[in-house]
Amino acid sequence: MSPKLEEGSYLIINPEVRFSRFEGGIGVVAHEGRFKVRHVYAVGGSYTLVPSNPVYYPEVVPADSAQVFHVALYMPAWADMRDSER
Repeated sequence: MSPKLEEGSYLIINPEVRFSRFEGGIGVVAHEGRFKVRHVYAVGGSYTLVPSNPVYYPEVVPADSAQVFHVALYMPAWADMRDSER
């Protein structure tokens, strides 16, 4: 099964808007120097990060060691019109 976000898609984040959808909303998570796009669940003092692609496993990270960003705009790869303009 393929992921919901295809290679070449764009996500625009707004660091000024607080992420608030901790019941499974999609966010960009910064943790240990890496960025991941995940469904985010707040559980106690941790975040459970669930990928859309079932090939990958959920992971639990301490909330105080991760930052979750609000996705302001998503543009799928197929919407990129630059290739059709060539």
